[in-house]
Amino acid sequence: DNAFRADLTILEETTEFLTRVTSGGVMPQFTSCCPGWVNFAERRYPELLPHLSTCKSPQMMMGATIKNHFANLMGIDKKALFVVSVVPCIAKKYEAKRPEFAPGGIPDVDAVINSGEMLEMMELKRIDPEDVVPQEYDEPYRQVSGAGILFANSGGVAEAALRMAVEKLSGQPLTDHIDFTEIRGFDGIKE
Repeated sequence: DNAFRADLTILEETTEFLTRVTSGGVMPQFTSCCPGWVNFAERRYPELLPHLSTCKSPQMMMGATIKNHFANLMGIDKKALFVVSVVPCIAKKYEAKRPEFAPGGIPDVDAVINSGEMLEMMELKRIDPEDVVPQEYDEPYRQVSGAGILFANSGGVAEAALRMAVEKLSGQPLTDHIDFTEIRGFDGIKE
């Protein structure tokens, strides 16, 4: 599930955003969640790179969390873990192979398959997707916020980061009825 790892990304990006704002850092800050976007910026618009968040994408944050936190929590050698991401985007395959995501030669994510490939594998094993019974997520990774749910929507990363920034700055949790609808959607420029 993407919600927990999206929450990690929002925590990191919001902290980085507040640091940039308070210390006069490079603005605006662009998200680094999408490996396709990061690759595009690196190849076509390298002058934008200082604007990209330094945070790993949700996929890579979760891989690093599993290989470090989960391995430590369970008393497992991280070399014994094989992390597989099932994602809709093939750009994540390239991302998982970047050398910076293999500290000490141990990749954070060992393999990436897209959802179409997952369905093909199920078909080869004669597993009907309708027969798959959803399960609870493993602890401690089942605890998620609404930010992780917003994440995949247009403007979702920005809204989730703004919500967290308001909470950090005010010291008060936002109530569920407050939405930042001004930054949603594709129309116009959001500021």
